[in-house]
Amino acid sequence: MTVIADPFDEVQIDVPQVPVQRRTASPAAIKYAVDLMVQKLGVEREVAQAQAEALEPRKVAEVIDKLRFLPNAPKAPAPDAVTQDGMYRNPETGDIFKVQKAVHGSGNLYAKLLVVDQARELDAEGNVLVKGEAHFEYAPGAIKSIKAEWRMSLEEGKKYGALYGVCVRCSKTLTLEVSIERAMGRTCAGKSNWS
Repeated sequence: MTVIADPFDEVQIDVPQVPVQRRTASPAAIKYAVDLMVQKLGVEREVAQAQAEALEPRKVAEVIDKLRFLPNAPKAPAPDAVTQDGMYRNPETGDIFKVQKAVHGSGNLYAKLLVVDQARELDAEGNVLVKGEAHFEYAPGAIKSIKAEWRMSLEEGKKYGALYGVCVRCSKTLTLEVSIERAMGRTCAGKSNWS
């Protein structure tokens, strides 16, 4: 049997590589997926953009379907934002705020401003000449401007609470001398979290 050599065995032909067209999701779908990753998962926008662009259209659609009904990720508080209840004093204006958590509804923190109706006057020996009257009033939007470093120490809070005869924790009027001295009623003193 005679074997005939293939004349093309030695011939090399350069075949240009044709890039495979990879399907990508539409720009609108990628933007929607990125927005959802940022809102729902708290992913940084640049990272979400890179991840969404690397996915096939089918996977982008899956991401959208999985994320769109999830609750939004909690937002990280600003570095100087108030995150705990207590008494806060604006060093520039001297305004005193009581920050507390809403017990009904949202559970968010809100602020009340100390309003002095009449100044308390003392004589040289410390006897009360005119009893000061003060109360806290809801201050809409004030919580956004209060800074964490304004939080008063327990001793500072006691000073203002005792001066105006109000509990520094719940703002009720204090009647017992021992409560006025500590600037907190018995119940609030038992659950105070000041440090």
